[in-house]
Amino acid sequence: MTPEPSVGLDPRVAARRGPRRSYLPVTFGQRLAYLRLTSFDVSTPEGARSERIRLAIIASAFSLVSRALVLVLLLVATRIALPYLGTERFGMWAAISSIAMLLGFLDLGIANALLNQVASAMAANDDLRLARLSSEGIALLAAFGAVAGAVLAGLASVAPLAGLFKNASPATLVEARGTLMAFAVLFGLSMPAQGALRIYAGMQRAWIGHAITTGLLVAAIVVFPFLPRFGAGTTTFLAITFGAQQLGGLALIVPLIRRGHLRPLFVPRRFAALRASPLVAAGGLFFMLQIGSAVLIGSNQFVVSSLIGPSAVAVLVLGQRLFLITSQVPTVVNTALWPLYADAEARGD
Repeated sequence: MTPEPSVGLDPRVAARRGPRRSYLPVTFGQRLAYLRLTSFDVSTPEGARSERIRLAIIASAFSLVSRALVLVLLLVATRIALPYLGTERFGMWAAISSIAMLLGFLDLGIANALLNQVASAMAANDDLRLARLSSEGIALLAAFGAVAGAVLAGLASVAPLAGLFKNASPATLVEARGTLMAFAVLFGLSMPAQGALRIYAGMQRAWIGHAITTGLLVAAIVVFPFLPRFGAGTTTFLAITFGAQQLGGLALIVPLIRRGHLRPLFVPRRFAALRASPLVAAGGLFFMLQIGSAVLIGSNQFVVSSLIGPSAVAVLVLGQRLFLITSQVPTVVNTALWPLYADAEARGD
């Protein structure tokens, strides 16, 4: 690529930055060059940039498939579960499923911080730092998940659910308690699972996580129509849908251990060491953003359930799912671009 003059800048700033380069392909043939199965030579800056774009394209393709399957699963689940469960039980199940977004901030931003920190370690070819970050991150998320799961299970066993599911029948409240207990376990497992997915994304291998999630979603879509025949309740429905979307990362933990990216030696054993972890500092901003998302988005279904009743949640969910495709398209793009930008920033590009 040929250098371009730095325009529109203060001359002193332009002098410090040097010539501006354009690394994006300008012809259709150059774009097609990134559509290859073999890797580029990353020993050169141009090769590293080309490989970064190639992996982003692959991740986008897998992300597009997995996001499309999430939409299909939700539509299939709605079509089958709503007439089978009825509006009240369906609304209760949907409200409980939304707790994951409501409580997403409980990881203190560690999972998102992992992506940027791992990308930085990969850019520096620092295997020791990569292992330390991955080990600390998964250990922290597993601990947070265990605590959160235990607290949620305890609350589910004693909480007066009539206030959360207004006007619900006694049978629905009994089923809701069991479904909440199952959610507590699944939510606890989802924290380290999401951490493993972020590690792979930081390693520029996000497509592997998307591929595993795609397989789980396909299995869920195939299995779901048969659930009513076996008299499945909301607990099973939750395990199928939530598990397919959230728990794929658990399968990545074993490869991380085999490759030496997870080492018990690097797990922090003292609180002071935890506070000094770069993941804690980097996760602060993500933590604040996640709280905002929980308040503005994740609480909607529970607010409706507690004020009106779970039957009204069913109506809300139907409306939301009709417009899911509008939010999925930018999500697919952003999911692939985040690791790309993290790698570019880490390399000073």
